[in-house]
Amino acid sequence: FTGTGTFIIRLLQSGLIKLEDLERKYTREIKANEIVLLAYYIASVNIENTYHDLMGENAEYRSFDGICLTDTFQIGEDANEDKLFSDLFPQNSKRVQAQKRTPIHVVIGNPPYSVGQKSANDNAQNQSYPNLEKRIEKMYVANSGAALNKAVYDSYIKAFRWATDRLDKKCGGVIGFVTNGAWLDSNGLDGFRKSIENEFSAIYVFNLRGNQRTSGELSRKEGGKIFGSGSRTPIAITILVKQPNHSGKAKIHYYDIGDYLSREDKLSIISKTKHIDNLDLVDLQPNEHGDWINQRNDKFSEYIPIEP
Repeated sequence: FTGTGTFIIRLLQSGLIKLEDLERKYTREIKANEIVLLAYYIASVNIENTYHDLMGENAEYRSFDGICLTDTFQIGEDANEDKLFSDLFPQNSKRVQAQKRTPIHVVIGNPPYSVGQKSANDNAQNQSYPNLEKRIEKMYVANSGAALNKAVYDSYIKAFRWATDRLDKKCGGVIGFVTNGAWLDSNGLDGFRKSIENEFSAIYVFNLRGNQRTSGELSRKEGGKIFGSGSRTPIAITILVKQPNHSGKAKIHYYDIGDYLSREDKLSIISKTKHIDNLDLVDLQPNEHGDWINQRNDKFSEYIPIEP
C-alpha cells in the first residue's frame, strides 16, 4: 500500500541506511506494492528522485525495480498471481516473482481501512482472498469470544495478518503500521488482540485517538482527527516485534496521547517525540477476555440475567 511512496522516501531520507549501504538496499532489498496505476507511477518517480538526490548529481540514475503494480493480498493467493498484469507489463510480473522469493524482515505502511460496502446498492464489495481469510478465521475468529466478528475482515486487519505471515520465519522481524485504532477496544477484535499477544515478543502502541463516531463530551475528549476532515476513525501507530526464539506472551507497551487535543497538538507531539524511547509508556496487562484498555468488570457475570 505504498501510495505515492511516502514511507519509502522517509526511510531513504531518515539516515537509518548508511550511504555505503544505500545502493544495495535500493536495488535489492527495499520492496513496495501499489495497485492504483497513477499512484504507482508517482511513487516510482518520487522514490527514484529521492535516491538520486541522496547519491549526488554525478551518480548514475537508477530506476527503482523494487516497486510492483500489484494487489499485495492477492500475491499469496495462488500460483497464477505470478502472472498478474503479465500481458501488459511482463517486467512487472518478474518483479512480483522476485519479491515473493525475497525474505522480508520489516513491513511498514498505512493500510486501507474498509470493512466492506454498507449496502448491496453501493457496488463496493471488498475483494475476496480465500487463503488470507482462512488464516484470519483460524487465528482471529477462533480466538474470539464475540458473537459478531465482521470487523476482523476489515482491510487493515487483513494487512496485519498478511504481514505477520510474510515475515521471515527464521529471523522474525518488525511490523510498523499506521491504522484505524478501533482494534484496541473493539469487542469483535478480541481474538485479534489475543493472537498478536501470542505471536509477537513485544508490542508498542501509540494511541492517537480522534474517534469522531462519538458525540458530546466523549467526542471532545477524543480530540482532533489525525487525517483531517476526511477521517472519523481513531488512529493508532502500532509496532509489532517478532523475535524467533521468544517464548510466552508479548510485552505490551502503550501510550495514550491524551484528552482534548487538537489535530495540530497531536501532530506536534508526534513530531517532537522522534523516538519511541521518548514516550512514557505503560505496560498493559490484558485480562482473560482479551481486554487491553477499558477492561470489563467480571462482577456483571454474577448477576441474574433479565432473560434466558
